Amino acid sequence: MIYDEIKRDFPSLDADATVLTALIHAYVEGRIESLELFATEELYQKLKSEKRDIKKYKSIAVQKQVVSDYIKTSENATVKYSIVVLCKGVEKEKHKLELDCTYLISKKTSDINEIKCEYCGTVAKNNAPICYTCGAPIKARLGITNWLITDIRRV
Repeated sequence: MIYDEIKRDFPSLDADATVLTALIHAYVEGRIESLELFATEELYQKLKSEKRDIKKYKSIAVQKQVVSDYIKTSENATVKYSIVVLCKGVEKEKHKLELDCTYLISKKTSDINEIKCEYCGTVAKNNAPICYTCGAPIKARLGITNWLITDIRRV
């Protein structure tokens, strides 16, 4: 399972599959507007080429989001995400577009060898799970460092 691989490669990330799923979904949902604009433009171009009235199409919604692949290299990882976008028309016409999205995740720290407590800023010693200064749990966070839509196609 892809989430198990992410957990294995980022062991200091204190999360289970549900949290990882939420993390990835939150990232994608934070960019839904740009995905919808991209999908809308693709759909509109298709409709224009078919000489259809673009004004008849009114809503676009993300129907399904699936992690389709995961590759770990050094301190970074690439996650591929497939998204199905449903475009509803005024005349009950529907189009489904599937987008393949790729982004790079990495440990979000000021220095690769340094993880800091998010509460007091103390550098964690030897990747300790608890801050020796304030006692707060130390969690490595994933940072999204790159985003790319690699493919879009009609389903």
